[in-house]
Amino acid sequence: MREFDPKLYEQWRGEISKQADHNRYLESAPYRVPGRVTLRGQIAGLVALVAVLAVAGYALYLHEPWIAGFLAGFNIVGVIAIFATGSGPTRDGKSDRRE
Repeated sequence: MREFDPKLYEQWRGEISKQADHNRYLESAPYRVPGRVTLRGQIAGLVALVAVLAVAGYALYLHEPWIAGFLAGFNIVGVIAIFATGSGPTRDGKSDRRE
């Protein structure tokens, strides 16, 4: 093919290389992408936690302890609920994560 049309040969080699890169990405994506999504979710959860605690602190500063207590309590219950229902292995050894 190289002798007949060198331009076509180089284009074909480029396409083969692109296809190999794409296949490599598709094979590794199920392992890399969920980790990224999980990390973003953890960061967003931490930001939300700090923001609600800041609002609770500000409410306490404004001498509204019942609002501060409600927000802080709601925040603590939410964190406990997240850790209590984590997607770890179950008793039968299988993960409870839905796929």
